[in-house]
Amino acid sequence: MSDLFSRPYRIAAPDAIETEPWTRFDPANESWTELGPELPGWDPAMDLRIQRTCVIHSDEVRDACRLLESDSISLAVTVWSRDAGVRECLYRTEIIGSGRHPMQVECLLIGSQTAGEVVLCTELVTSGAVRSTDVFAPPGPGCVLWSDEFSIEVEGAGSQFPIESGDFAEMPWISGSNAPWHVELECDVDLEEPVLRAIRLYINSGHEIMREYEQHPHISAIVRYDVARVLLTTILPRKGFAEQAESFDRKSLGGVVRNLAESLFPGWSLRDLAEDARHRPAEFETSLRSALELFHD
Repeated sequence: MSDLFSRPYRIAAPDAIETEPWTRFDPANESWTELGPELPGWDPAMDLRIQRTCVIHSDEVRDACRLLESDSISLAVTVWSRDAGVRECLYRTEIIGSGRHPMQVECLLIGSQTAGEVVLCTELVTSGAVRSTDVFAPPGPGCVLWSDEFSIEVEGAGSQFPIESGDFAEMPWISGSNAPWHVELECDVDLEEPVLRAIRLYINSGHEIMREYEQHPHISAIVRYDVARVLLTTILPRKGFAEQAESFDRKSLGGVVRNLAESLFPGWSLRDLAEDARHRPAEFETSLRSALELFHD
């Protein structure tokens, strides 16, 4: 990441920090794959494990920044999700001593706290009082010596809507206290409405299995299917949706349904999908189960 302004102190040369691309853990295959710029069909019920390898050449960093070996520097990773209103530090470790410091940076992105554009920022910063008296040295803690940003665009029905957990027996507006979950979406909802306000998933904490449903991939898959089913069967058949779909903002309910349909059924026109959802609902829901690859290991 290049600076848009000149800092009043020396920063590290780009080659003083070696990095590999971010990867994500795929629980279905129990393997790590490279994290791309988009995550279609993000599941808000699941958290995302990500990692990357970084190698810090601390002597080169300190020499370039006019720091002493006793001056503390740290590697930190922060996440920023503007749509979800979240900014927090996911990882931080101090670089102690001289030489080459290889490290495996692993973080956890919380699904329910992630929406829209997600920015991962890896930074090397001063982490304590600076003892160096060089006029070009960073003046104190928190000075950024090197940084790198990676953006992910979250698409689909995923984390773009809120999730709430509660005991349905204490939530009288939800009919069926024994139901494991409830998807709230009004039939006549305005398609221009921001999706964060238009739909909500409630998880029944009074249901024994649902207390830890994130740990059960098959149950999470069924919840994901049901959210997609409610969205698509409610919105797709609406008169004029297919014709107007391109005009909806991607963060609106209409835009999210359009993206979800296009990511699950590539090559299909929205008009044909709408016809199936309207006139052949059973066949459409079977196609949806296939597109979501329910219970595929």
